[in-house]
Formats: sequence, structure tokens, C-alpha cells
Amino acid sequence: MPPLSQRTASAVVVAFMMLIALPPLSAAQAMRVGVHPLFGAQSVAEMIGFFLVHEGHHLYMIMTRLGDKRSGAPAAP
Repeated sequence: MPPLSQRTASAVVVAFMMLIALPPLSAAQAMRVGVHPLFGAQSVAEMIGFFLVHEGHHLYMIMTRLGDKRSGAPAAP
């Protein structure tokens, strides 16, 4: 895997800082339900889980595109 660029490393640090900035939740707080406009009813724990997966996807796309750029491959859509 190629070394991280400064921008990618910064994105990783920001995502990590957002995660550790979350206050500890009680079981009752984690189970509270809100309604997402697209995904419907979700608990706080589910929303945090989705956020982490979604951020991981963005980081994966950044790494993929950086690899494409370095190898000369056409950019992914």
C-alpha cells in the first residue's frame, strides 16, 4: 500500500478524533431511536455504526483514487 498523503492522513485523523470525541453512552442512550430521512428508524448505536462504515468507504475511495492516480490508471467514476 502506498504511503498516505498529507490530506489522506488528515482525513483519517479527523475521523478518529470525531469517534473518540463521542461521550460514553449508557445502554438506554445508545438504544434511543431517531428517524433518518432515508433509512427510517434507527438507534443511536446503529447511526454511529453506519457513520463509521460510511467514513471507511470514503477513506477507501480516497486510497483507491490515489493509487489510480499514481499508477496512471483512468480515474474511477
